[in-house]
Amino acid sequence: MRRSAAAFAFYLVLSLIVLYNPLFHMATHVPGDETQATDYYHYHWNYWWIRHALATGHTIYLTDYVFAPFTSNLAYHVPTPIFYPVWALLEPITGTVPAMTAVLALEFTLTGWTFYLLLRRERVKAWLTLSFGAILQFSPLMINSLYWTNINTMGLFWIPTLILLWGEAARHRWTWALIFGVALYGVIMTDPQWLVLSAPIVIPYGVLTLIRSKQPIRLIGRGVLALGIMLILWYFAGSLPYMLMYDRSTLSPTPLERVVEIPFPQGYFSRIYQIASLGALPIPLIVLALLITWINRKRLRGGFWLLLVPLPLILIGGWFPYPLLHAFFNGLFRYPERFAPALIVAGLIFAGKTFSQYKIRAWMGIALLLLVVGEARIFSPQPIQPLPPSYQFHADMGREPYEYVIVDVPTGGGSGEGIVGNPRWLITQFYALTHGKKVINGHFSRTNTWYYMNMETADPLLAWLGGRRPLDTALVEAELRDRIYSNPIGYFVIHTDLIERNTSTLQEIIGYFNQLDELLCPYTVEGDAIVYRTAWHPDGCPDRTPPELEPGVYEIDIGAPDDARYIGWGYHWAESIAGLTLRWTGEYPQTTTYVDLSPASYEVTVNMQSFWEDRHMTLEVNGTPIGDPVIVGTGGLADYSWLVPAEIIGAGRHVAFTLRSDAVVVPSEVGQSSDPRRLAVAIDYFRLRRL
Repeated sequence: MRRSAAAFAFYLVLSLIVLYNPLFHMATHVPGDETQATDYYHYHWNYWWIRHALATGHTIYLTDYVFAPFTSNLAYHVPTPIFYPVWALLEPITGTVPAMTAVLALEFTLTGWTFYLLLRRERVKAWLTLSFGAILQFSPLMINSLYWTNINTMGLFWIPTLILLWGEAARHRWTWALIFGVALYGVIMTDPQWLVLSAPIVIPYGVLTLIRSKQPIRLIGRGVLALGIMLILWYFAGSLPYMLMYDRSTLSPTPLERVVEIPFPQGYFSRIYQIASLGALPIPLIVLALLITWINRKRLRGGFWLLLVPLPLILIGGWFPYPLLHAFFNGLFRYPERFAPALIVAGLIFAGKTFSQYKIRAWMGIALLLLVVGEARIFSPQPIQPLPPSYQFHADMGREPYEYVIVDVPTGGGSGEGIVGNPRWLITQFYALTHGKKVINGHFSRTNTWYYMNMETADPLLAWLGGRRPLDTALVEAELRDRIYSNPIGYFVIHTDLIERNTSTLQEIIGYFNQLDELLCPYTVEGDAIVYRTAWHPDGCPDRTPPELEPGVYEIDIGAPDDARYIGWGYHWAESIAGLTLRWTGEYPQTTTYVDLSPASYEVTVNMQSFWEDRHMTLEVNGTPIGDPVIVGTGGLADYSWLVPAEIIGAGRHVAFTLRSDAVVVPSEVGQSSDPRRLAVAIDYFRLRRL
């Protein structure tokens, strides 16, 4: 017992070493790099959804909280609920990233430890069991799953666990059959694919115990009991009913030529990071065990386990009979590489039993262990990425008692069958842990591909907000009017850090949103996020009145982060020049600025400077020309003023100030720079003085 506990601690320490970077950056960083930012946040969301579903009486297998308003069936990609209790216990204390790091560490530890226990039961010597357990613990599938943060594919520990438990069920009472049935249910609650991945080794082992049994009928009964327990739990406390109702015609299965197999020969004899491989040690150790047996004319030890090696050895390369398996599952099982753990378990049991015929000294075991950890490079820091920025407005949304959809911009979605948009855009799904509302953006495996593929180009609104389709104002406005009230949509959140800022895309979105006063209003600007509240929202819209410098004097600092609340079409992106924040105009012949004011007459002062040549600028307020044009010079920023009568300001809601220029100049065409923009004037501030 003490040996087992010490071995568990040993594998836990090794796990913490391989998790070095995520562990020491767990408050602000997560595994992987920004090119594959989706899966880690997806699994955090899965656990949030389980907690939310349990608290509200929903099922964990059907959800419209991602890809809203569509309902996704998660039965074919169970959100790994077996480790949910670990996350649920730690998350309120540590936060979600340390809690998920604990899940990763537990999976690594269990993988090494359970294989250690199996090797000890097979009478493999202690120094070998420690090293061989580490080989499985840090096999390429585990390390690659860490990089992709696929906690469901890190369930390698189930293969030795099932063998251990069935061995006990074959030798002891019916209680072990019950435990084995619960374990099979645990496999399903990790990921049903492990029933298939463990089959090449667990089923033959079951046949072997049946052949050796003195009471085969009783053993068959125990097996039937275990399967019955699994099916009952799977149906009444699992995903089976939702699997049976699943419409698989909505999926886009991977064709045979695109499955992820281990490439031969390099993948069989080396570790290829972030690509399917077997590692450098399993095959050489198996071959060495065979050579030693042949050279020394020893009796073949572990011959049964050696017989189990060829099938997974063939399957991992995608060779026959894998095509039959691929066809049987209609293309849904697309990773033959994942049969590698079965090969490693069977092959290393054979090698361990063979080597255990000889005296294994401590220095040999230590040398082998160093070779194992060196080949796995567990001391090399894992790639990490920072968490998305944290925003107060998400917490405020979470406190709102209303149920609605949040549309994150840019829009995107993905699954194992494809992706729309940049993978970095899908990390906005992570914010649901804070606000708890339905979202459009997200990532699910095994979901209806139309739920996100339709936003590629077919959906005028969501495709435009993802930069995949030009703006069609008639179609987009019609969609907004319908969706805001029918879904309903509560907020649009523009993530400016996910959009290339020095383009017209961001200004087009902001300018268009700011003109739709009947549907949208600026709610807040925080960090890199610009938030719009919809007209559906029960709390209404805040005033769009600029900051008051002194009584009756309001100013918009053009180019400052908060100016997004006021600017319309015509502005270019914000710039900072000599400590001043400003924007150039000229994108369109007219440039509009929107404000809310109290009814009165106003003096409007615009601080401007022309580009290249003097410019005639006119002002319109709510479509009415004001006074005479002013001539804006090129010598520097200066104030230009107009008087606006109270009758033109009217009620003061959504007052539109439009500047029109008589011409624009493109710097690249006059030899000033390579700047391709059309420039009229630079504006530093808009000042409004109530008369």
